[in-house]
Amino acid sequence: MRPFSKRDSGFVHHEYRLGESFEYFFEVTEATYSTEQHEKLPVIKDLQKIEELAIIYRLSVVSIEHPKVTKEIELLDTRYREVTQEDLMSNTAKETAFYPLSSLIHSFPDTLSYSYTDEYFTEELNKAFSEYMGNPLGIFLYYKLMDVHSFQSVIDSIPAGESIGDIVISPSEDIEVEHGIFHNHNPVRLYNRIDFLNGAKHAYFKVQTMGNIFRVPEQKTEMHTNYQMTFHVPLEGESRGLLSEGEQQESAFVIRSEEPVTSIQRQYSLKLVSIQ
Repeated sequence: MRPFSKRDSGFVHHEYRLGESFEYFFEVTEATYSTEQHEKLPVIKDLQKIEELAIIYRLSVVSIEHPKVTKEIELLDTRYREVTQEDLMSNTAKETAFYPLSSLIHSFPDTLSYSYTDEYFTEELNKAFSEYMGNPLGIFLYYKLMDVHSFQSVIDSIPAGESIGDIVISPSEDIEVEHGIFHNHNPVRLYNRIDFLNGAKHAYFKVQTMGNIFRVPEQKTEMHTNYQMTFHVPLEGESRGLLSEGEQQESAFVIRSEEPVTSIQRQYSLKLVSIQ
């Protein structure tokens, strides 16, 4: 790592250009565990299942009416698999294949697309998934795409000029999604350093968001969750101000009325793979 002074490291936003597009690879591994109550704390016990989702998507700029930028996401390839506890115990997990979601969700297209502006992406995502929310896999994909959007929304909230060593605590926010309210609690962002990746300067950030709660009143469910993100953002070149690669880890306890508490561990990664 080459050291930089604070004056070399000022953050810059992306200047969107009509017609530009970027392809990303997104993947998530979600593991569900049983728990056992130990005094006042649930303790994680047995692994029950692992779900994996892999998506190749294209992000394109389709309209610019300053200051509004309309973008489109096209899911070019979307694949899923679930590894059961039986497969895990018998060591046959590698035999569980990935399948296109178009073969697992009725009427789901090979390529799903929707347009949005950053301010209203939730509404457009809701419209795009309205006919698939009766399927558990449709719901699974919907919430994972919320995470895709959250990566760039975190980056877009970084003020221009923020530099190495800055630590920012943001206000809590209640985010309305399809099934309830997600309370995003006081994100803490650290501008950690600058790295050279593919010959260009990249800002490296760490984010911790602890003590979040997702309440789903109709299902009498609460999810208490903590997550951490790390990501690189180019400071120069065609993709400056956009995510080039990022990872997120999330730990959650799910509390349902009259049911045992379960724990979910999620691991995400998102990577820019091409620019057009």
